[in-house]
Amino acid sequence: MRIGMVDSRELSSDGIRFCEHLGETAARRGHTVVSGNAVGADQAYARGASRINPQFVNLKLPWKNFESAAAKDEYTVESTYDEATTLLAAEHHPMWAVLSTGVKKLMTRNAAIVSGADALIAFQNRVSESGGTYHGIKIANALHKPLIEIAKAGFEGFDYTERAEHFIRLLEIAHQKVLTIEDLVEVLAKEHEADFDETLNFYDKNKVAIIFR
Repeated sequence: MRIGMVDSRELSSDGIRFCEHLGETAARRGHTVVSGNAVGADQAYARGASRINPQFVNLKLPWKNFESAAAKDEYTVESTYDEATTLLAAEHHPMWAVLSTGVKKLMTRNAAIVSGADALIAFQNRVSESGGTYHGIKIANALHKPLIEIAKAGFEGFDYTERAEHFIRLLEIAHQKVLTIEDLVEVLAKEHEADFDETLNFYDKNKVAIIFR
């Protein structure tokens, strides 16, 4: 499975460490991580995966050599996209007509991440509907991609390794077309020999929105 990330760049140090664990966990479980290589969460996500195998990292760049110092030679890197990807980005951005060429390339990169992934993780406060993370979430919704959306404040104090395992497992289950949140929680509760209500409360308490298609 290919697991993409769309995120706000302004994450705490706890958030950055959690992104590293997410990438490492995804790669250890055999998944490719799809990242935009922006400073912060994107690079942390790829960095974590590269600890397992840098060949499990797929970068979608807005232009050639974007943040190239953070990209390893073993990464798969793409920086040119077809017309359909650009049209997808334009369709879901409310201010596309007035964006600069550079920003349009950044938003097209978002569309490439989402369309190139089987499932996604997003960190977002949903403040700006014209921002890159919100844009990526809108495209994920339109393409019916399984998505875990985590509030910026939703992971401080986690046991990073344990929580990363939970979230990647959530996406694995969602990718298998589990239909409802209740179905998913029941599966996880059985796996961890936990009570259903306790498992559901964990996701409520930690501000995790799980969206199924």
